[in-house]
Amino acid sequence: MSAFYKVTLGIPISLNTESRHGLTAIPGIGPSIAGAIVRERDKRMGFQRMDEMLSIPGIGPTLYKKAARYLRL
Repeated sequence: MSAFYKVTLGIPISLNTESRHGLTAIPGIGPSIAGAIVRERDKRMGFQRMDEMLSIPGIGPTLYKKAARYLRL
């Protein structure tokens, strides 16, 4: 099932496995931030906690709060 369909249904998508394109289904996440998420995820070998997203340039507290409800680890 595509990430866009999951977001529409309210099903969280995986922060650690979703593709760059799939992450753009999250409101407020565009291609450049999605790419930064994937790069940081690869560097860390996966996120251990959701709040680690705050270390990504372009993701501040407001965007984090908005996006976190669409994500799971």
